[in-house]
Amino acid sequence: KTEAEGENKKGQGLREYYEDYLGIDNEFVNGKFIFTGRKGVGKSAFVKYLCNAAEDNPDEIYVSVVRNDKIDYEKILQSVPDEVGNKDQLIFEWIVLTKFVQLIIAHGQGKYTKEFEALTKFEEKNSGIASVDKWMTMEENRRNGWTVNFSELLKAFPLAFSKEFNRSSMRAPFYALIPALRNIIVKMLGFEVCKDVNFIIVFDDLDIHFEMSNIDHKKRLMELIRVAKNYNTDYLPKQEQRVL
Repeated sequence: KTEAEGENKKGQGLREYYEDYLGIDNEFVNGKFIFTGRKGVGKSAFVKYLCNAAEDNPDEIYVSVVRNDKIDYEKILQSVPDEVGNKDQLIFEWIVLTKFVQLIIAHGQGKYTKEFEALTKFEEKNSGIASVDKWMTMEENRRNGWTVNFSELLKAFPLAFSKEFNRSSMRAPFYALIPALRNIIVKMLGFEVCKDVNFIIVFDDLDIHFEMSNIDHKKRLMELIRVAKNYNTDYLPKQEQRVL
């Protein structure tokens, strides 16, 4: 392995010897969210640096890394009907939202509020939902048509749901819940206990399985960039909450 991509030294976190000679940290603070470069320049090392920072500052930084080689994207794609629209955009936004659910629960502040309790029960009732690759391949979820139980969220956040969601039907396809879950996540990240905490989602190793000659791969990458841009500039403009 190159030095930039080497594992942490025994007994040390990467922060002990990592030097951000590219100034990525400053660019991140300034609002940039796409980091590119040849193999070995330190992209993955910076991701490890963020993860170590989260371990050293458990009350201030929460990081979730989505690695491209860990997700069977094609299988997920097959679960979404063609008629729903832009499937790539829906899948990437669902991944972002469920990762924010995971990070908010891990943060744990506000756990005695009805909102936090509802989010926790939502995750529990939809077991493993934040691990999208596993959730999509579970036999039980396949039989249910990849629908999500949203009963707890509806009780705690009734105004986040449009009129077609009602208490007589407590399950819906995951892609139908995206607008409501987005509203809920934006609201919760704006709570006093969350607003100054760094919640960071990183999509790493995007070059794995990527073919320059494949138009679908190019389109998929553009949709991911568009989703990240929407969250970083429109939904969650605070620099503490980012999708990289």
